[in-house]
Amino acid sequence: MSDDVKFRSLAEGAKTIEFTRMSSCKDEVRQYFAGLTADWEMKYYRVDEYIAEGDRVVALAHVSFKNKRTGKVLETPKADFHKFRDGKICEFFEFYDTAKAIETAS
Repeated sequence: MSDDVKFRSLAEGAKTIEFTRMSSCKDEVRQYFAGLTADWEMKYYRVDEYIAEGDRVVALAHVSFKNKRTGKVLETPKADFHKFRDGKICEFFEFYDTAKAIETAS
């Protein structure tokens, strides 16, 4: 990951999943993952397809997480968009069912 990485989530820091706010450096990305692992347990992350062209890679996936506070399980399609510079991720944007994620965490 580049030092100036732009790391975004479709939920953009929504209530109950505040850790998804935009990150603009490696330390903030670490905070994202600390928040994710504090609140959620990954059940699976299955990549169905990679699409690559130039400096961009897209992973089309399905994921499942259990929320540690509510006990509810989230299952959703997911798309992860990566942009690379000098062999490092400089941009990341994840798309998933945010309404379902917020409901699962509520």
